[in-house]
Amino acid sequence: AGQQLAASQRALDAANTIVESYDAQVKAFETVKQETIAAQNAYIEMAGKKVQAEKQKLAEYEAALPQLQAEYDRMKTLQAENNISLQKLQEVGRKLKEATSKARGAEFYYGAAQDELSGKQSERKAKIEKAQAEIDKTKAMLRKANGDVSKAESDIAKAQQDLNKAEKELLDMRVKVARQESQIIKAPFDGYIVQIKPNLGTAILKEGDPICTIVPYTTDRSVQIWLDGNDAPLVEPGRPVRLQFEGWPAVQFAGWPSVAVGTFGGEVVSVDATDNGNGKFRILVRPDPADKPWPQDRFLRQGVRANAWVLLKRVPLWYEVWRNLNGFPPVVSIDEPDQKGSKSKPPKLPK
Repeated sequence: AGQQLAASQRALDAANTIVESYDAQVKAFETVKQETIAAQNAYIEMAGKKVQAEKQKLAEYEAALPQLQAEYDRMKTLQAENNISLQKLQEVGRKLKEATSKARGAEFYYGAAQDELSGKQSERKAKIEKAQAEIDKTKAMLRKANGDVSKAESDIAKAQQDLNKAEKELLDMRVKVARQESQIIKAPFDGYIVQIKPNLGTAILKEGDPICTIVPYTTDRSVQIWLDGNDAPLVEPGRPVRLQFEGWPAVQFAGWPSVAVGTFGGEVVSVDATDNGNGKFRILVRPDPADKPWPQDRFLRQGVRANAWVLLKRVPLWYEVWRNLNGFPPVVSIDEPDQKGSKSKPPKLPK
């Protein structure tokens, strides 16, 4: 309720600011309207003067045409009687054509000036209407802002009442919370709830009954990989590993890690000293800090399956084939105990 009261007060302040802004806009738009009317009147006056000037030119050119036409007819008659030369007649004819062309041009410019005057008049009307529309729109928004101010004042009064009521309810809730604090069950560690046991209705839980399943939250991620007993002696902590995660497309070429696509780097952390009862040995792999990071938690969830390629030392190809056929490791660590006294069974050759 206190936040609502503060929010209502901020809304009232904002509404008052908006009212002031719209009021200033109305005054500005009215000033723009008056300036627009004055400017458009000036444009129309200039266009009207241009129409008068073009009309006067047209009248002058049209007044000269009858005289030039009469002169041309007279010269034509004299030339027919061989009283003047043909060149003289052609000169008068050229003047007549020039005057006719100027008259037509003046008529065109006169029409264009009239069109321009009409356009300026239409433009004046449109701009005045646009300016008035802006004024009307801003006045409507001003009226709405005044309504928002009234609503904000009403909300403040209501929020004050709600605050008083909420303070009373808060006192009651504190008493109830104090009673419930002794009944809170806390998880032994941070994590995510992935499974809640079915509700038993009114059944009473006793000590040791499961309530839910929690997956621990941790930022240190690792992958457990199972190795065949033939390969386990070759793996030791610190060995580099290439990982392919389920749901993450990748291409991996055995023995050629430099061209791997979509795989991620890892490093062997530990190798179990005993197998799982089926001849498989577990190793733990953590992210390689020198390689690109693993996918984010929302892509790489706990329990996602993975394929791994542990990178060993380089040996000739025939030596690796021989090892697989004989089960004899190509490289033995200097810390490996002497196995001279141990007996080994002959390998089974593939059929």
